Amino acid sequence: MFLDSSKFSNTRIISEGTTLVALLQETDLLDAYIQYEVLFKHASSLFKNNQTIDAFNVIFKIWMDPKIVPALLLRECFYAGQVILPAWEHSGPLFSHSLPKKLGGTRPILVPNKQTRICMGAVNAIIQASCESWHPHTTGFRPSCGTLTAVDMLADKIKVTLRTHGRAIIVSFDIAKAFNSVHVDHLFNTLHLNQLPHSMKNHMWQWQHLNTKSGTTGDGVRRPLLGLVQGFPYSPTLFAWYLDALVGKGSEFIAYADNFVGVFESDWDAQYALARIQQKLAAASLVVAPHTIKFHTQRFERTNYHWLGHEIKLPTVYVQNAVYCTPRVVQESSCLTFNQWVTLLKKSQWLHNALSRDWRFSRPASQARPFTKIF
Repeated sequence: MFLDSSKFSNTRIISEGTTLVALLQETDLLDAYIQYEVLFKHASSLFKNNQTIDAFNVIFKIWMDPKIVPALLLRECFYAGQVILPAWEHSGPLFSHSLPKKLGGTRPILVPNKQTRICMGAVNAIIQASCESWHPHTTGFRPSCGTLTAVDMLADKIKVTLRTHGRAIIVSFDIAKAFNSVHVDHLFNTLHLNQLPHSMKNHMWQWQHLNTKSGTTGDGVRRPLLGLVQGFPYSPTLFAWYLDALVGKGSEFIAYADNFVGVFESDWDAQYALARIQQKLAAASLVVAPHTIKFHTQRFERTNYHWLGHEIKLPTVYVQNAVYCTPRVVQESSCLTFNQWVTLLKKSQWLHNALSRDWRFSRPASQARPFTKIF
C-alpha cells in the first residue's frame, strides 16, 4: 500500500528532514501505522452512524494488534521530541501542575510522568474515533478544532439571528467544578466504555482511583466514584464525549469543554433552553455555576462580546482573535537528527520495550503499585 506522507498531519520536520514516517520505517512500524489510519477511519464512520458495538469491535482490533500501539507510542515520542520508554503499570510519580485559565487564575491538576503520559496518549489516539459521532456544536477537545472554531460558530449564529429577527439573545455559562463533579461510573456506563478491551479499560480506570473521596466505605456501601482525573491525555476526550452524550444532541448551545453559549430569538426561548440544559446536566449531578450565567441582548448598536478569550465586534460580527488568551509557554522539542533518533532508540532498547505487549495485560487497580505525589 502506497503511503502519501503529505496527508499525515504529524509528519512535521524536527530537524534535518527527520519525519515520523522515516522513524516508523526504520522501526518497521510503518505498515502498522497505516493499518491504524485505516481502522481508525472505519471506527469513526461506525461511531458516526451510531453503530457503537461495531465501532468498539474495530477498536478491539486496533488495541490487540501487536504493532499498532507501539507505532502510536513512537508517534507520542515524536511529538515530545525525545525517546521515552513506555510504562503501562500504575506506578511512578505524579506532578502537581497549575494550569493557567484564559481569564486569569490557575487550576491545579495532577500530571503523570512522561512514561505514563505517552501510554495514555496512545489510548487517547484510539478513543478519539468517537469524535465523529459528536454533535457539531461539541467543539472542545475535538481534533483539529480550537476555541476559534467555537467562536466562529457563535459569530455565524449571531449574524443569522440578527438578520432574521433584528435582535439576538446571547446566553453563556460554565459548569461548576466540571471534571471534579463527574460520576465516573455514570460516564463509563453512558459511553458504553465497558465494551472496550478489558486491559484498555483498566488502563484508564486505574487512574480514577487517585480520587479517594468515594468507593466502598467502611459501612460496605459503594459510593459513586467522583471526579474525572485531569492531566491525562484521554481525560479531555472522555469529558467532551460525555457532555455530548448528555446534552449535545439537539442542544441549542455551542460547547467548548465546560463552557457553553447559545443564541436565541427571544428571552423566553433563552430562558427555556437554559432551564432544559440545566435539567439534563443535573440528571448527571453536574451543576451550572450561577455566577457564570450571562444574558446579552444584541440589536444593531455597537458593542463587543467576549467568549473563550476571543472578541466578537457587533453588529458587524467580526471576530478578533485571542484578546484575553494567556500566552502559552512552548517548550522546545529536542532537535534530534535521524541518526540520533536511531541511536537512542537502539541504545534504550525502545522497540523491544514497546513490543513487549504490556498494554494488553493490566492488573486491577487494587493490585497496582502505589503512586507518589510530588508538589
